[in-house]
Amino acid sequence: MSLSPITFGVRSTPPCDDCSDGQCTMNCGPALSRSAPSVDAPKRDTRRSPKNARAVVANRLKAVDGLDFFPTPPWASRALVTEVLTKTEVYDPSHSLLEPCCGMGHMVEPLREFFAGGVHASDIRDYGCGYDAGSFMADPLGLLPVAECPFEPDWVITNPPFNISLEIVLRALNVARRGVAMLLPTRWVESEERHKRVFTTLAPDVIAFFSGRVSMVENRWDPAVNSASCYSWFVWFAGGSPRSSSTAIWISPDAEARNTRLDDVERFGALNACACECHAVDEPVGDRHAVFCPSFRPPRKRPAGGTRD
Repeated sequence: MSLSPITFGVRSTPPCDDCSDGQCTMNCGPALSRSAPSVDAPKRDTRRSPKNARAVVANRLKAVDGLDFFPTPPWASRALVTEVLTKTEVYDPSHSLLEPCCGMGHMVEPLREFFAGGVHASDIRDYGCGYDAGSFMADPLGLLPVAECPFEPDWVITNPPFNISLEIVLRALNVARRGVAMLLPTRWVESEERHKRVFTTLAPDVIAFFSGRVSMVENRWDPAVNSASCYSWFVWFAGGSPRSSSTAIWISPDAEARNTRLDDVERFGALNACACECHAVDEPVGDRHAVFCPSFRPPRKRPAGGTRD
């Protein structure tokens, strides 16, 4: 890849009230900066943000059961391979894959199309979809079962719970033989702790920024939803030397159209977790559950001719 590296750093100024919702333009708090002279902060964008944007951002950070389950749109998983990995010399279709935070399979099943060397998926919660139940992280108290992959995976790829994403990244780097890819909010580049433990010596080889929105909502995949959160693929290649810079690439807005399959709604739209403890999904329970459980919401199809922010 020919683009110039970007160096990531943090500022020591305390964050302001706007930092938490992504509206800050004053360069305070953790910030991404190039190795270049500083410039005046841009003027605040006074255009109206998407409807309920702040609510969507806030809701992305919490989950009813504390597991932070936000299913990945299938097209965003495919985009990792088609828009990023296939343009490197590291990925090969014969490689194997471990997906340790698989939920209901919204990511691992699309990725299965690209990894012929074996695919294993697990999650700390059993969502009733046939994947192994167990923690990717070791439990020092021995209270949680640990998920064991039956092979040494070439790749560890997942959309991890944000609140333990750093620990999962560090664990994955010790497990994968070829590389690690994490789908994370773009603001993951911020924070002093991640700067110290990752970006000073273990910076990703590639950060692939989605130019279009990757919309996620809690406990279900809804192809019609819009959200204000921004996501990127953070990719590490095994065997590299310590680094404090990353190569930035951009995934174009039309990647969604290129990586969407006609049967995605049929395959993945019914896989929606209930926010209560019944662990119900749409396919076996159907309308009866939609009636009796107010936490359940069936997916909607995107209206024809609709636009995205």
